[in-house]
Amino acid sequence: FAQYQLLTCQATQLKNNLQAILCDNGVTLSAEKKKRLLDERYASETLGRLQMSVASRLSIEIALSILWKVAEQKKKLRDAIIAAGAPFEDSVKILITIRGITAFLALAFLADIGDVQRFKTLRKMNAYLGLVQKAKQSGDKNLPRGINRQSRKLTRTLLTQSVPHITAASPELRRYYAELRARRGVGRARIAVIRKICGVMRRMLLEGTEFRDKDPANFERKLKEYEALMRRIQTEPKSA
Repeated sequence: FAQYQLLTCQATQLKNNLQAILCDNGVTLSAEKKKRLLDERYASETLGRLQMSVASRLSIEIALSILWKVAEQKKKLRDAIIAAGAPFEDSVKILITIRGITAFLALAFLADIGDVQRFKTLRKMNAYLGLVQKAKQSGDKNLPRGINRQSRKLTRTLLTQSVPHITAASPELRRYYAELRARRGVGRARIAVIRKICGVMRRMLLEGTEFRDKDPANFERKLKEYEALMRRIQTEPKSA
């Protein structure tokens, strides 16, 4: 997972570099055109239509080639992580009943917390995951501050990217996120949703139960993908 996060950071740096080159050449792309530029199938065609210097064009071609290689390695590493998580298959199948939680995200959560039973309370688990606000005492008052970013952050980082999908998991989560975002802003609402869904996952693991608002079609699709990947990994020849 640490290596996966490193590759993710490298991919982000490359995308930022691409954006900087485009800006230097006065090029502004729509979201759709930017998506096509990053897609190996359409990049050459899209790049050919842009007006920029030869040096800038070459720099973009090099950055894109590295970015695609990083994406390839991320996929390879993701598959390896899922294969290594085979002993936790039962727990993974429980957690992916939540919309927005993939097998990869489920294993990230399991890797972070280890044995869920070692946390006597939800607050202790959330504090371990860096999802509880720090407090500064001033006189008789406890003033809330930001979350503790020195704690375990794998789950928090990966789930942040899936908040839009997670909030679609149930009407309750949608209302909770919308109301909190209106009152406290996007950042705090996002952390609150992650904190809430982590509590739900903890309870599901402790009780061995599926998500109450499971979407059967969504779950079946993820389950088939997970099982197909596990079968493919098990039948692939091992490298020497």
